[in-house]
Amino acid sequence: MSENSEGTGNTGDAGDQHQQDQAPKSYTQDDYNALDAKLRKEYSAKFNAMKKKADAWDQYEQSKKTEEQKAAYEYQKLKAEHDALKGSVELEKARIKSGRKHNIPEADWDRLRGSTPEEVEQDAKEWAKERGLDKVGGRTPPGNANPARNPFNQAFLDATGRGGR
Repeated sequence: MSENSEGTGNTGDAGDQHQQDQAPKSYTQDDYNALDAKLRKEYSAKFNAMKKKADAWDQYEQSKKTEEQKAAYEYQKLKAEHDALKGSVELEKARIKSGRKHNIPEADWDRLRGSTPEEVEQDAKEWAKERGLDKVGGRTPPGNANPARNPFNQAFLDATGRGGR
C-alpha cells in the first residue's frame, strides 16, 4: 500500500510539471492579424479560381445555345422586368386613386403601403381614419375656428358693405 501511495505521489508531481509545460499559449493582436491576413489571402485566391471556373462554364453553356434559345432567354428576362414595372405602376395608380378618394394630402401618398391595389386601398382607409380624414369635408381645424368671426374677415365684410348679414 505504501508503494502505491509513493508511486501516486511521484506521478502527481510529474503530472503537475507536465501541466505547467503545457500552459495555454497567449496570442497577441499581431498574431491574430497575421493569421487573418493569411486566411483572407487563401480564401480570396480560392474564390477567384472558382469564379474563373464559373465564368468559363457560363461561356461554355452560352456557346452551346442556339440563337433562338438566346433570344427566348432574353425575351423571358425582359418580360419579367416589364411585369415588375407594370406592377409598380399599378400600385402607384392605386396610391393616387386611394389618396384622392380618402382626402389624403398628395405629399403623403407615398406612405400608403401594400402589394396589391386592394391592400393599398385598405391602408388608405386606415390612414385616413386614424387622422380624421374619413369624415365629409375633411378634418376639422383645431380650436374654435369660425372664419365668419375672424376680425380680419369681419372688417373686410364691413368695408365691402356685406357685414350685416
